[in-house]
Amino acid sequence: MPGTLKSLELARIASQRLPGIAVLFTSGYTQNVITYGDRVEGVELLPEPYTRAALASRASRPDAASSSATAAAGDVAAASSGNALRVLLVEHNERIRSGTAELLQDLGRTVAGAGSAEDAMAMLREMRVGVLITDLGLPGVSGDVFAAEARAIQSGLRIVFATSSALAPQIVGDGSTPVLLLKPHDRDGLVAALAAAGT
Repeated sequence: MPGTLKSLELARIASQRLPGIAVLFTSGYTQNVITYGDRVEGVELLPEPYTRAALASRASRPDAASSSATAAAGDVAAASSGNALRVLLVEHNERIRSGTAELLQDLGRTVAGAGSAEDAMAMLREMRVGVLITDLGLPGVSGDVFAAEARAIQSGLRIVFATSSALAPQIVGDGSTPVLLLKPHDRDGLVAALAAAGT
């Protein structure tokens, strides 16, 4: 938010003045919203970009603010410390990234998205991730090279290559075998890929 009053502080003030109020954060940088600093009770997180349906779904649950929102804040904090449900989605096509993120959220996953390997590497240094889903055709650096570098930062990271070619690399730099998610993919394809990745 512009100005001197930051979003987290505004939420804290609102919670003090109106106990039980539901607060919904929206952010394209999901790892920075709640995981840095103290958590605020009754806060939910809606990652950007989001659809009208996702917003309507979150906004229609004000009666569950104290329980589900606190759980959501806990989920984000847990994900930052290594929860396997956290997915880092790296896809340079914003439309594909947005659609895939929405499917993953519908599957109950906490999702952080990046449009480039460089942005994703910065995120990997700031938060723990259980699964990396990366496009192989990233601009600047190929997805398999990026995945090997990501594994050097987080050794237990599970890798899923999203690609339109069945001729994708069969190993990552450390010799591990990635899961292939063939494009175009749907909900069933994501479910199968996550299962194959062991999450």
